[in-house]
Amino acid sequence: INPIYALVVNEEVPVYYFVNQEKVINNLKEKLDKTNIVAVTGVTGVGKSELVRMFVKKYYQDYEIICFIDTNTNFIPQFIDVAREINSKLCQEKSCISENPAYVKNSLMHYLKSRKNWLIIFDGLKINENSKVQEFIDWKHSGHIIICSQDIENMTHRISTPNIYGKSIKLVIDEIMEGSDEKFKNKLASLLQGYPTYLVARSAIFLHNNNHMTIDEYMKHISKNDNKIGAHLEIILRHIPKNQQDILFKLSLINNQKIPKQLIHLLVSNQEEYIEFVHNTVRFGVLEQVNEDRENQIFRMHDSLKDELVRIRGRDKIRNDLNSTLDVIDKLLPASVTDRLAVLKNNSLLEGNIEVLLKNGRIYNASHEKMIQVGEKLLWYYLLGSRQVSNAKNLVEWFKTHDKDKLSLNSDKEKIAYANFLVYVAGFEYSIANVAPEIAMNYL
Repeated sequence: INPIYALVVNEEVPVYYFVNQEKVINNLKEKLDKTNIVAVTGVTGVGKSELVRMFVKKYYQDYEIICFIDTNTNFIPQFIDVAREINSKLCQEKSCISENPAYVKNSLMHYLKSRKNWLIIFDGLKINENSKVQEFIDWKHSGHIIICSQDIENMTHRISTPNIYGKSIKLVIDEIMEGSDEKFKNKLASLLQGYPTYLVARSAIFLHNNNHMTIDEYMKHISKNDNKIGAHLEIILRHIPKNQQDILFKLSLINNQKIPKQLIHLLVSNQEEYIEFVHNTVRFGVLEQVNEDRENQIFRMHDSLKDELVRIRGRDKIRNDLNSTLDVIDKLLPASVTDRLAVLKNNSLLEGNIEVLLKNGRIYNASHEKMIQVGEKLLWYYLLGSRQVSNAKNLVEWFKTHDKDKLSLNSDKEKIAYANFLVYVAGFEYSIANVAPEIAMNYL
């Protein structure tokens, strides 16, 4: 296949230092050719996602269509992005795939079923989450599917991502610390034997970009802690200003796999602070840029680091972070329904990040008033703008179970948001849940 016709949707660029994985990558290709679907499994930090990104880089020309799907957020907006790209790039005369949220999944699957040279990558599944892609595991097709998961349940055809040892560790360190003293690199490689791949890379990045700390000082702190990732993060946070630490903690509460530049801008005060924040977090290996578009940068934070940030922060501070971030998001979403539709429809990353934020708000008991103000706008979008019934149901169920007596509703804005939520719940109950009219009328 001529690579000029290959279409990659939501492309994720592999890190430059992920090397010496040819044997595993070739094994993945052989299994895909035999079975059409393969799971890449392993614990967090072992390199599952990077392995698949390198696979795409190597076998790019074998496919007409390649799309990355982030399993941390709703699939439907991502399927719409795929459909839109296929319709505009590969279907010259008419739309091949429906972009209607209610039909896009089935329409996309029907389109792909008649073709062979395509690859879908479902990335980011954690323990007990494989059911999210069960429909695609059971699907009969002639393309290729790769699933990156921490769990082996229901994964008949799989390969395990191995930890790196010996020469492999040295090769990773050589890539990151190019130009550094060989004795320095050899010593670091020796000390990091048996550590997770993620920590090997982050240790090398940190020491390469911050030469004021010796290997012995760094390893003394890391080795005395059972929680290696946590110990590494503690060192990083010592070197990051307090205001930038606060932004990191807030970013850990949204979708850490796809953080758009626009969202970071909202959490910092100005362009100068944004540049400094990105410079520091990339230099310390906290954030990585997913894409190559400087104007529309997208960053990711590894799950291991996100989990540690949440652990360090504690519930009370997390609740405060959620409340302030909800305020920021509320201001971002226009009061005008037409403008709001445009903002959400044209930015699936924003929608996904709001979903994760609200999910964490439910877990950590964020302000009900603030949750309602943002949730009301998203519920409206699910019911009228995107027709995503399952997501609407989750918001409705949360609203119905919260304690109304604890609501303050001090401002007109809060009262209006609450009233709107009641109206949308009534609409959902009557038109989608098909309850008795008098139950819907109670909400009205």
